[in-house]
Parts: sequence; structure tokens; C-alpha cells
Amino acid sequence: MRRTIALVTALFLAAVAGWGIAKWLRVRSEPVGSPPGPAEIIRVPATQPAGVVEIPQEPPVSGLVLGENRAPLAGLTVICGDESRVTGGDGGFQFPPRRREWPLTAALQKDSVEILRWEGIGRPLADGRAVPGRIRWTLNVFGEVPSPVRSAKGETAAAEPKSDAQPTFAHVRGVFVEEWGTQAALRVTGSTPLPDGAHLNAALYFDGDRVISSIESAAAQGGKFEVRIEAPDTFTLHAATYRLVVTFGLGVEDFQDIERWRAERPEFPWDRAEDLSLVIDVFVGVPQEEQRDNREIETYFRRTLEDVHGLRTLLTSRAREARALAKNWDPALAAARRSVQDSARRDGSLQVAILDAAGRVDLEAWRQFLDVSWRPEVQRLMERQSGRLGGKYRKKEHVLAGLLERLIALSKMESVLVYQGLGLAPHPSDFFLDAEMPEGDLLILQQIMDKDMALLQGMGSIGTGERGGSVGPAGEQPASKKVR
Repeated sequence: MRRTIALVTALFLAAVAGWGIAKWLRVRSEPVGSPPGPAEIIRVPATQPAGVVEIPQEPPVSGLVLGENRAPLAGLTVICGDESRVTGGDGGFQFPPRRREWPLTAALQKDSVEILRWEGIGRPLADGRAVPGRIRWTLNVFGEVPSPVRSAKGETAAAEPKSDAQPTFAHVRGVFVEEWGTQAALRVTGSTPLPDGAHLNAALYFDGDRVISSIESAAAQGGKFEVRIEAPDTFTLHAATYRLVVTFGLGVEDFQDIERWRAERPEFPWDRAEDLSLVIDVFVGVPQEEQRDNREIETYFRRTLEDVHGLRTLLTSRAREARALAKNWDPALAAARRSVQDSARRDGSLQVAILDAAGRVDLEAWRQFLDVSWRPEVQRLMERQSGRLGGKYRKKEHVLAGLLERLIALSKMESVLVYQGLGLAPHPSDFFLDAEMPEGDLLILQQIMDKDMALLQGMGSIGTGERGGSVGPAGEQPASKKVR
């Protein structure tokens, strides 16, 4: 018995000792500290040695090389740092995903001869190895022959200026459009006969509006210039043809510089260089994206304008009917109107009758039609439109938003006239500033709405390439299109 107890005790002590040794060995083999959980993020310092942690790859660098009138330029060599690619038949190129040292040098070559060169392309990557979601370039290349130059008044000068023509002050050789994630920038490079230190500016127009412009002027140096346009982070550069306007004017130059230039460069016609501008078309993005965007915009405007037309017609017809019955009530006519109204097939909640059982105007039903059915439908269109005001065609989006607001105002004026026909004061929901004279205001409002509708009709068939740049500042046409 004693021998059995001793044996069990020895086995128990051996087991405890073995467990303790195993635990000690396991603790010794584990690193100090616990590994991060699945929700934790390890920040890689910028000085982290290569190969320790895998760094996220950048997206490919892709784009197009285009000539005047958006013609693709094939067979040119695009340089991206220490890499090169030859453009295809569509002018396209693509550099594979990899880590690159940004910013870098980009260039364009033809038959191993450099045509254009841009320094400092791209942005330094921040600590944590953040990379952009997209890197896309659009290279617009222009010919060697200077295009005509336009003054701010829209007068056109020939490439070889006569004594009474506007002087040629610049020739744009290339426009480099860089899309870096959600950010965008343009480099406008060219040659100029202006003296060193003369300042040039540039602005980008779309659909007749100036959308972005250079913040700092570019100084001419050695017969060359480069103007930079940086788009705000909140601005989206949509795929489209834009109008680029390069300007020079003595009004923004220092008086002492002007006097010095007149003495040093008497051959330049300074008396006709007060306010000059050069207008050209540049393309951004890829045509497929432009077409996709335009199809969506066309469909949206077409359907929204159809809704506006239908709601406006329904409102005015019912208001006209109510006013007619309020002034000249005829039981037979009222019964006929009610029969037609009851049998009419209308969509959704707009099936609201405005006549009572006797054929008279039912104000409670009229309020139901306006406040419960008709106006909420317009409000739905307004809310949808409010999310599009920063879109591609900003001016047209704002016009459409204003048209919907006027549609609400129209309902108030029509309703005030209905109440006046019944000899009643306007309903509080129909209040507007000139409620005492709605008839005159109604006529003016209808005319404004007709003009808005006519202006927006073209948005149902935008097309590509021409609409965005169709009108620049003061209705100017691009200089390149004036060449004969």
C-alpha cells in the first residue's frame, strides 16, 4: 500500500514538473509582446528597409496622346521616368503597375527626338505608403505653325500679323493633363516672342463657364513659358473637350518693366498688346468615358424635362378648369368635366379629383391634389437635382434646378387665382411675395420657364467633342478652327 502511494505521488510530481518545463520553453520561444489583432493597422515608416514589409503597388499609368481636333497620334514614344511606351493606333499608352519615385520627368519623343518635356510630374507619396486610385495622363500636342490670336474683343489675327492685326504673343506646343486620384492639374507649355519676365495666365472653360484657372502667372523665359493650372480637391475634371484660354495684358505688368521692354524690343507692337488671348481646344480623359457620361446626362435631362412638362401641363389644365367653373358654373358642363376627369387614366397619386359630387370646385380636393400629390412629386425631382449641381454641365444643372423652383412658384400663382375666382383669400401654403397681382407675374413666369425649357432641350442630344468647348469667353471660337 505504501509503495502504491509513493508511486502515484512520484508520477504526479513528474507531470507537474513536465508541464512547468514545457510552459517555460514555450514562453521563451515566443516574441515579447502580443501580435496585432485583425483590426489593427501597422504603419510602415518612410525609412522602413526595403523587403521587410510588402508595399502596395501603384495603379498603371495610362492615357492618350492627341493632336489638334482630338486626332490620335500613333507611333510616338511616351517617357515616364526611366520607362518608355509607344502609342498605339488610338494614341493610347499604358505603363504597368509598379513603385515609382514621384515626382518624375515625363516627355514625348518622335523618332528618338524629344518633342515635349515636363518636369515634376506626380506627387510625393505620404508616409504610410498611400497611393492614388488612378494615374491618367492626356497629352494634347499642337503643330509648329502658330494659330491665329484673338484679342479680348474677339478680333482675329492671321498667323503672319499685319500692321493693324493683333500681334502673335504665344504658341501653345502641348498641354499635359495629369489626373492623380481625385486631383487634377494641367501644364500648358509653348513658345512666345515676349521678353523674359512677361507674364502669361491660363484658364479652362467648359460649357461657356470658366471652371479653373492658373493661380500664379507664368513668366516667359528664353522664348518659352509653362503655365500651371491646379484644380481644387473638390473639383472633378470630367472627360470632355475643354476650351483653354491663354492671356497676356500690359495692364497687369509693372510700368517700369513695360518701359524697359519698349526700349529693348521696339519691333514688338506694344501699342496693340493691351489685352490679348489665345483660344484652343484641349481634351481630358478617354472618349469612352466621355460617351458614357454624356449618355447618362442625356437620359437624365430628357426624362426630367418630360416630367416637368407633364407636371406643368397637369397643373395648368386643372387650374384653368377650376377657374372656369368658379366663374361660370354650368351644371351640365360640370357634370361632363367630372365624367371626363373620373375616367381619365393618370399615373399614381395624381388621380385626385378637384370637383365635388355637384360638379363644383372642391377646395379640400384641390389642396389634396397640390399639397399631397403634385408638389411632393416636384419636391422629389428637386431633391434629386440638388445632388447634381456640381456635375459636368454645371450651368445647365443650375438652370434645371431653377426651373423646378419656378414650377413650385407656378403652382402657388395658379392656386391663388383659383381662390380669387371663388372670392376667397389665398391659402397660406400658396403665399408668395407678389400674391396680390398673380396674373401679371404668371405671364412673366411662364415666359421664363419657356426659355429655360428651350435652353435645356439640347441636353437630350449632347454628342461628343463639340459641346463642352462650343462657346468660350464672350462667345469666342477656338483659334485653331479659324485657320483656312
